[in-house]
Amino acid sequence: MRVRDIFGNLHNLKKEPLAAGGQGRVYKTLEGDGVVKIAIKNGEEITDKNAIKKFLQKVDALIYKPIPRDIALVLPQATLKDKAGYVMPFLEGLEPLQVLFKGPSALQEDESLEIPTFWAELCKDNEDLQRLFAHYIRTNGARFRLKLLAKLASMLFRLHARGLIYCDLSCANVFFGNKDLENPHICLIDADNVCYTGEQICVGTPDYQAPELFEEQRNGIESDIYSFGIVAYWLLTTLHPFKDGAMDDLDGEPHTRPFIEDREDKRNAVNIYFSLDNILDDKTKELFYMLFEAGKIDLTKRSSLILFARALEGDALICLECLKCGMHYKDSLELCPYCDAPKPKRLCAESYFLNGLYARFSATIKEKDFCLSLPTLLFKGMVLDFQTPFLYVRPIALEFKHHEGIFINKKELNTLKKRLESTDLQQSLEIQCENFSVRLCIEEGKC
Repeated sequence: MRVRDIFGNLHNLKKEPLAAGGQGRVYKTLEGDGVVKIAIKNGEEITDKNAIKKFLQKVDALIYKPIPRDIALVLPQATLKDKAGYVMPFLEGLEPLQVLFKGPSALQEDESLEIPTFWAELCKDNEDLQRLFAHYIRTNGARFRLKLLAKLASMLFRLHARGLIYCDLSCANVFFGNKDLENPHICLIDADNVCYTGEQICVGTPDYQAPELFEEQRNGIESDIYSFGIVAYWLLTTLHPFKDGAMDDLDGEPHTRPFIEDREDKRNAVNIYFSLDNILDDKTKELFYMLFEAGKIDLTKRSSLILFARALEGDALICLECLKCGMHYKDSLELCPYCDAPKPKRLCAESYFLNGLYARFSATIKEKDFCLSLPTLLFKGMVLDFQTPFLYVRPIALEFKHHEGIFINKKELNTLKKRLESTDLQQSLEIQCENFSVRLCIEEGKC
């Protein structure tokens, strides 16, 4: 396909879309200098002249909306000529979240997927399950997924705080990078649907949209929250919260079935191999229960995304990697729930704010000369850059991003690097930053 933008530039598009959702398809250009979105309606490209004009006017109006510059929302560079679509900058090094959602049929065609010996033996009679676990591990497991989701929730909340709604959240509209697993880069595309709260707009991708949108009610902050919940649950468990249950053969919209983990209505219950019980604490799970049980009808039961962001980040920080099977699990469990291996050696931290426990950190130590980062959240709370590394911990040193106002064992730090004795991390260190106090140590048993 060949398209031209309003500046006269010609763009040759690849045959297969990079990502596809309910409102459009995104294509890479053969020139490699950008990506192009072609808007669709009911699965078909928009061809009506009035509809094209209306779409292009909506895109042009984006520049007047108060979108914070520090939110990674990819804005159009140029609209297309005589087509409902626009050109965006190329997202180098990023992939759509769709690549993490591969099911058994797609994984059968993935010749690069290597099955770990442990899972090949444990699931020797179920090749689909082998591939699912292998793909989950290859794509960096639960801790990375929790980090991605915490950052996504934070971004959407900041849009909501400006009176804006994203409207069409799906795995096709979220792009991510995996160079830094503790602070992953994430951005949103399809900015053309961003609107103010109260605008008369009803858009969404069926698998992700809130129940009220099927009744043609307008989008709202609550519908964004519901869509986020579906993305999050699906990404963590590999199952859609409604479609992949025992009632998967029924016709009708997803929300007409019970939540697959509904605590009262068990008609849609199903075996869950990637259980949230293994990675989330009870308070985080309650956010999902409220959202997908009472929250289907009662919009007030859909918790703010800042609560999701804080809860998911907190769970990510205490997710351990099992050195035997490669899966992740919360450090409150004494044994790996997948293979019964004991907890590995790990770096642990407890963050206290005004003497009250604020957050915990636990990360598997996989190498003798390890280097693990501690996030800003432990030292400053839920600030905008909460995932950014505050310091790096090595066996022989602590390496800080800055040293002003930092005390170690009540002694003021005056350099960016603090040398450690061999016993320091075994005995515990205390790091103070303003009203936060972080206790750091290496643990063999329970933190």
